[in-house]
Amino acid sequence: MRGRSIKLIITAFSCVLLFAFLSGGQSQNFLKNPNFEVVVKNEPASWETNNIPPILTVVSVSPKAKSGKNSLKLEVRDFHGTKIGGAAIQGDISIPNAPLQLRGYALLNLKGGDQGMVALCLETPSGSTVGLKDTSLTGSSAEFKPFSLKLAPPPAGPEVTKARVRLAILGNPETDELHEGSSILFDDLALETVTTQTPEK
Repeated sequence: MRGRSIKLIITAFSCVLLFAFLSGGQSQNFLKNPNFEVVVKNEPASWETNNIPPILTVVSVSPKAKSGKNSLKLEVRDFHGTKIGGAAIQGDISIPNAPLQLRGYALLNLKGGDQGMVALCLETPSGSTVGLKDTSLTGSSAEFKPFSLKLAPPPAGPEVTKARVRLAILGNPETDELHEGSSILFDDLALETVTTQTPEK
């Protein structure tokens, strides 16, 4: 009986070690609802939007996804003669004071030179911005394409404890005009620490 108990303990301990080994290479995703699977009134939970319910919806969820059941849909719509582009923000994201990578997938249907924008902002405990990096998404694609950007806290700056992520559709940079019908689907986002920071031009 004692020998059997020892075997059970050894087996359980081995399982714990195996789980730790398998999960050791996986970085923590600091975003909430990064795959947009949690939905409240057709809006993704944990994300702020510029919808004006019930009269204007430019941010919603779509059943066309990279994985899972949903993706985030941003689109441009006319609102009493003014074109409004969808935007979704997640702020107050708790992070370590370390280099970060924001990555994900986007399916583009942008018209008239409109652009998608993905931005990562680093903040101090008091809310001051100490770092900002963004990337533009252009054109159209038949499938979800990957994107990523990296940002590290200033080497001699104050401690960074929070991050903010913004996804948006912006107008043609030459005319600043938005075009109705432009849309972007976002899915499988991740905000993670990176062990090395490769300089980006």
